[in-house]
Amino acid sequence: MPAAPDLPPPPRYVPATLLAVLLLRHPLGYVGWLLASVGIVLATTFAAFSEPLVDPFGEGARRGLGRVAKVEATDGRVNGRRVRRVVFEWPASDPRHVGTAYTDATPPQPGAEIPIEWLPGDPPRARPVGMRSAPIPAFVRFVFAFPVLGAGLVVAGAWAGWRRARALRDGAFVHGTLVAAERTLTQINNKRVHKLTYRYVDASGAERELHVRSTQFGPLGATTVLAHVPGTTSVVKLDDLPVVPRLGEDGVFEPPGFGPLAMALLLPTAAAVAWSLAQALVATIG
Repeated sequence: MPAAPDLPPPPRYVPATLLAVLLLRHPLGYVGWLLASVGIVLATTFAAFSEPLVDPFGEGARRGLGRVAKVEATDGRVNGRRVRRVVFEWPASDPRHVGTAYTDATPPQPGAEIPIEWLPGDPPRARPVGMRSAPIPAFVRFVFAFPVLGAGLVVAGAWAGWRRARALRDGAFVHGTLVAAERTLTQINNKRVHKLTYRYVDASGAERELHVRSTQFGPLGATTVLAHVPGTTSVVKLDDLPVVPRLGEDGVFEPPGFGPLAMALLLPTAAAVAWSLAQALVATIG
């Protein structure tokens, strides 16, 4: 039976590196960083080559006639249709201006006159009516949902990690007894996840229950060490921590080794690298 650690009274010191591991190494955080890494690449790339969500050619746009100078096929496709680049001229002022637009519909022939909408400025912006000013339509910007969702999961994982750290800092350590284990429909690495119920007595003498989900557990009646923050519902099963807290000779938590810290920083570093690569890709293509 695991013994509850003999610790000094709270608040206890939690090393910064142990706090980082607890904040970053949570399953929600893992999924969040993966989504953020993929989403950052997609969102950065698509943002540079797609139409804005809000059409800038609104009521202030002026109308006139332009002439198609050249039509070129691109490597892009939208809904299976080839995207074509249309180079056009229009007389926004003197001299005439040259612009580029994109369409996946049947393009006009070179030399044809086409209606143009344009915004005054330096330089002025223009596009043929019914065409795009960017190769990719605005609807592809839905990929921005991936980094936003990823960031939300990272925050949720960090909050769960903060509750773990708070339990180490301020918690009372007690024994919890496994009283129920219910199968769920979820599997992780071909292992069935179970909903576990642990019963324990908190610092005030009240009997309470902790419900967790895990693939690893002992037989009914097995005990484990829980950290319960008095006066709150915050309780942590020490076996579920990403790293087992080590105690020094003075009874204070020791910093984790290099391995757990490196694993904690791996996915955030990957997200930063993904953002840098996306920026470089946009600069190269642009």
